[in-house]
Amino acid sequence: MNLILRESSPSTSGNYKPGIISVEDRAQKIPKEAKRAFAQALKFKEKNEPDKALENLSRAIQLYPDYYQALAERGDLSVSQRRLDDAATDFAQALKVNAHYAPALRGAGYCKLEQGEFAEAVRDFEQSISADPTNAGTHLLLGVANLQLDQLDAAKAELLKALSFNPPPLRAHIHLANLYAKEQLYEQAADELRKYLDAEPVIKDRANLEAIEAEWRARAVKH
Repeated sequence: MNLILRESSPSTSGNYKPGIISVEDRAQKIPKEAKRAFAQALKFKEKNEPDKALENLSRAIQLYPDYYQALAERGDLSVSQRRLDDAATDFAQALKVNAHYAPALRGAGYCKLEQGEFAEAVRDFEQSISADPTNAGTHLLLGVANLQLDQLDAAKAELLKALSFNPPPLRAHIHLANLYAKEQLYEQAADELRKYLDAEPVIKDRANLEAIEAEWRARAVKH
């Protein structure tokens, strides 16, 4: 039995806060109006107003087409709205400007993961981690991609790494449970699923997950 849960869209947000100008911004010589539009977009995104965020991001990109930070943020919004083709286009354009930009690499990898291009996704996630090893979500996604390729040792290492962060991405427990089930380590699989259930008391499919946990524990007794 294999649990399949769609990953939530990866936040491509860097360390940006509205009103803060980064070293990268200075190097790019971004027009002030584009910066203002970008800062407004981040505020609207934080307020969960995606349409206004999208409008401002598009304005920033119109004013400065090489604004790879804004391209990655717009790609992130497109992912959250399940417009993966639009997202992939924005991430690809951002990477043309800065091939080492971790958020764009993470976003591009996510699009490929969703499209079943697992080996290509692994490469993007690995490059993203090389640029930013502190993003727990990227380690989670790399673990998921490796799991899809049945590269179980690599997947386990990344999922455990993701869970070592504080706070951890709790869905890593789900994928680690799947991994242990693939190895027929049903007791460990059930334990990982229980960790997720204990950490997330309010979830829609709780009854289904508890049934799977019970089945795995039954299989563990038979082994």
